[in-house]
Amino acid sequence: MGAPERPGSVFHSGMKRHTNVIAIIIITIIAIIMLNTMVKTTIALSLETRDLLRDLGNKGETYDDIILRLLKDAGWKHLDTRWNEILENDEFIPLDEL
Repeated sequence: MGAPERPGSVFHSGMKRHTNVIAIIIITIIAIIMLNTMVKTTIALSLETRDLLRDLGNKGETYDDIILRLLKDAGWKHLDTRWNEILENDEFIPLDEL
């Protein structure tokens, strides 16, 4: 039996690297499993629609990212339009008059 290895020894630093590699492998496997378990669907698009989506996208965005961003923007625009209609057509009573 030899003496226990000191934290600064070659053996200890080799084990630390080995542990880091194992941790990276485990994290990578978990990420792959998570990506593969995401529910995905296919949507049929014309080439023209696909090209328009691509033109609206930013570098690195997936089609899913682009569509989600456009839907969120449309939701805000719809809400803004509705508020403007209410402001134009409805009568308001100031809170301090209630």
